[in-house]
Amino acid sequence: MTCKMLNGKSWSKALMIAGSIVIYRWEQATNMALVKKAFVFMNFAYTLLVLNYSAVGFMVLNMHETLASYGCVYYIGIIVPIALLLLGYIIPAKPTRYKARKEQ
Repeated sequence: MTCKMLNGKSWSKALMIAGSIVIYRWEQATNMALVKKAFVFMNFAYTLLVLNYSAVGFMVLNMHETLASYGCVYYIGIIVPIALLLLGYIIPAKPTRYKARKEQ
């Protein structure tokens, strides 16, 4: 099994995207400028983490080396999105409304 097969799993990508959505909803739910900037930075840092973690599988050519590389970073690219999803359930953000809906 090659690294492309391992990275082709849609569940890991879905987890990473869902984690970003949780941060974005928290950002949209707040009105305080400093907190909003903190969420923007947090989302940026999360995006860097996800992109770097996703690239690990493409740097090596077989599944054993890919899993060893993921193990070196303690599977952080899976643990952090799951933690964000759980926090999203514990600390829910108000649903955002699109500007087009507000105008109507």
